[in-house]
Amino acid sequence: MILLVFFAIDIVYLVLGASIAERACRDAARAAGEGRDLATATNLAEAAIAAHWADGDNFNPPRLVNINYQDFGGDPPAGVTPFVTVRVAVDATVPIPLDFLGVVNFSGSHTFSRDYTYPIVKLSLAPPGGP
Repeated sequence: MILLVFFAIDIVYLVLGASIAERACRDAARAAGEGRDLATATNLAEAAIAAHWADGDNFNPPRLVNINYQDFGGDPPAGVTPFVTVRVAVDATVPIPLDFLGVVNFSGSHTFSRDYTYPIVKLSLAPPGGP
């Protein structure tokens, strides 16, 4: 019975780690979509990520792994929306390392990463007829 309780505690920590990654990535992508260029989008995404909780012991702070800012140089093709894709990762460490005969191994740190894509909402478009 005690093993099941320990197993449940570990599952809760892993779910929390995945949840932190999900929320931080969503907020970072939404913030990056407000940027007019890659540098601004990156700064906005990092500011949004910094607002997310992590205790530093069981959950490392979320980190920006990758950002893909695709504005098509201000002249997107017809039918294509400029977008930004953000990848965020969080490391979660379980408090009670468990190993069930090698089938289920909850020990050490587990990395959760998430990708989100949002449209760029503040875009400097090229004037009609070229730059």
